[in-house]
Amino acid sequence: MKLVDDLIDTLKPISEASKAVNDDTWNALFSKLSLYRNPFSGLDSEYMQLSYLEKRGMLVRSDPFVISNKPKFVYNKKTSQSNQMNEAVIGEYASIEKTTLACACTW
Repeated sequence: MKLVDDLIDTLKPISEASKAVNDDTWNALFSKLSLYRNPFSGLDSEYMQLSYLEKRGMLVRSDPFVISNKPKFVYNKKTSQSNQMNEAVIGEYASIEKTTLACACTW
């Protein structure tokens, strides 16, 4: 957000000194730049923000997959024994193709 603030601070004196462009044009420009300060204005929860990005194709969800299983020992109080169980080791995969398309649609 500092970049947007710096840009506005740079443009304000130019807008005040410039007579070639009318005030309505500068006000429209500053209002558009203000949107970049808070791009999720009106989207209060993380769910709403993620839904907004997903609807526009800008969010790429990863696909989980099982890498392997590792042993896990669970103590049983009734039998006073430890039982071995398998616990899945999960990895996440994000498609490069989907990510590239998501980046392309934001331009």
